[in-house]
Amino acid sequence: MNILEAVKETIMGNGNLTKEPSVKKKKVLIGVAGFHGVIPECQENFFQFAYRCGRDYPQFEFFLKIVIKKEQFRARNNLVDLAIVNDCDYVLMLDDDMVIPPDLFGKMVAHDKDVLGCLYYQRGGAYHSVIMKQTSKKD
Repeated sequence: MNILEAVKETIMGNGNLTKEPSVKKKKVLIGVAGFHGVIPECQENFFQFAYRCGRDYPQFEFFLKIVIKKEQFRARNNLVDLAIVNDCDYVLMLDDDMVIPPDLFGKMVAHDKDVLGCLYYQRGGAYHSVIMKQTSKKD
């Protein structure tokens, strides 16, 4: 086979002279649950974050979805359903009023855990911390 035939086979998908082994990228859904919409400064921050993730972590494939006009739990359930349908490996849930640091994803992946969470506080009133308890009961 001459070089022209080899190039033709590679372009047509019949050869593997220049093909690198196909590595499946892990998929990440960055989901924003917004009840009243998204504050413009936060929305800009989310876009910058997603762009930065794509540049800094090329081994992952990122999707950004903002769900508004729904109650928080419905928006979050929709995001989880979207992640399942798109075969995502990770879901990062954000709220519509959050501004996040550009290195958040790298810090989270470095922990190498299935689930990560953080402590957060109720809005208004005494600002009590919100603590979740795992139960065996199915919803």
